[in-house]
Amino acid sequence: MNNVIRHAGATEVEFQIDQPDQRLEIVVADNGRGFDWNTIRRGDGLANLQERLEVLRGQCHVESRPGQGTTVRLIVPLPANLE
Repeated sequence: MNNVIRHAGATEVEFQIDQPDQRLEIVVADNGRGFDWNTIRRGDGLANLQERLEVLRGQCHVESRPGQGTTVRLIVPLPANLE
């Protein structure tokens, strides 16, 4: 959410939480300016997020296109005994 506020220029943000198939999925999507992976200056934000998820054996997927916003999907496996 910090990056949406600081960088995206978004007017809307969608936040979803779901728990399918023994995993936790969190999706943050905005309608902001988006970015092109090949031309942005890479800061620590997304890299730190990916590193933290790797420790949890999770995944971080980022989809973004200039002028079309950004979607960040975080997926973390859950222990079987949480049902």
